[in-house]
Amino acid sequence: MYSGRSANCRAFFYALLVFDVASLLFIIATSFLPRSDLIRNLDVAFGIAFPIELMFRLAGRPRTAPDHHWTDVAASGGCL
Repeated sequence: MYSGRSANCRAFFYALLVFDVASLLFIIATSFLPRSDLIRNLDVAFGIAFPIELMFRLAGRPRTAPDHHWTDVAASGGCL
C-alpha cells in the first residue's frame, strides 16, 4: 500500500500521514493545556486509535520490506 500507485494506495498513505500529523499536533498542543474531561477523552480516543493504526500500518507494508515494524510498535507503545 505504501509504494503502490493506485488511488486506494495514495488514499491509504495520505490518511495515515494526516493521522500521524494530527496525533503529533495533539500531543504537543495538549502538553501546554490544563487537564480537562475533553482532553482526557481525546487521549483515550487516540489511545484506542494508535493500536488500530499500527495494525493498518503493518498490514499495508510490503512483505519484503525491511523489518522496521518493531520501531513502530515501540513508538506506539511509548505514546500509550
